Amino acid sequence: MSEEICRSHFEDGSVNPVWLDERKKGVTATDAAKLLSGGSWMSAWAKKTGRIEPEDLSKVERVHWGNVMEPVIVEQYGSERYANRKVEPSGMLVRSEEFPHLLATLDARTEHPEHGWIPLEAKNADRMMESRWENGAPEVYLWQARTQAVVEDTVASSIACALGGNRLLWADDEQSAANVNRILEVTTRFWWHVENDVPPEEMDGLPETKKALDATFLPTEGTMALGRDFLEMDVEYANIKAELAERNQVNKRLKGRLDSIEAQIKRSMGNHTHGTLPTGVVWNLKRVERREHMVRASSSNRLTRKAPR
Repeated sequence: MSEEICRSHFEDGSVNPVWLDERKKGVTATDAAKLLSGGSWMSAWAKKTGRIEPEDLSKVERVHWGNVMEPVIVEQYGSERYANRKVEPSGMLVRSEEFPHLLATLDARTEHPEHGWIPLEAKNADRMMESRWENGAPEVYLWQARTQAVVEDTVASSIACALGGNRLLWADDEQSAANVNRILEVTTRFWWHVENDVPPEEMDGLPETKKALDATFLPTEGTMALGRDFLEMDVEYANIKAELAERNQVNKRLKGRLDSIEAQIKRSMGNHTHGTLPTGVVWNLKRVERREHMVRASSSNRLTRKAPR
């Protein structure tokens, strides 16, 4: 069972500020989907703890059209042409009574012929997402719907996705004990880091992670003398340092080779704007002028290494 908290939008379509605030008080189904699909833990943690302000989605075109299309997708999903089921639009933020750290904003509910009323997640995507539906709904969609099912305490969920504005795909997902356990393990661990204000250890190379690290840590200028600002690091980081150095060398070699190939192609084309290969591939060469501009002020943490004496 779940507890209703508030609606995400007012009747005029504007975002409910209470909804934005309440979403910070738990792990939403959207959060869970990102955490379970390779998203940045550090970024999600920094937003939940107030170190980074979440993006204002009200001005994002894809989000706007997602909101506009949502009732259409829900209605068409329920029609005879597609799932042919009863649907009830929602827009309500709900909290799991059994697992209070879990939240979900339900687009709608639908009446499954075997499982009764289950969550329905509506998506509006561009045509590039079509290939990700070849073997069913994409992973990130599934984890979001599965988390909604945990919040609602149902044994299934459903997803409807409008692709490119002219095609609707839909799929049901049967809940499994393994998936429920995975959701609970990951979200409970993540929420512990939020409640205890401890940065997560899960690191990756995503730009969001770098931004979150820069917003969280502020190294101070100091000397190499052992003291308060000097950390004795574990020996495992010696292996990480060696791997980092090796990969940097590989990247330099690849970058040099790529630059060399590009220069060779440009030299071959000379003053020509197009070059056609026997395979039919066409290279285009275009003069691009960049205006002089001022770079916006910013700050970031730069990692350097000093070899032992």
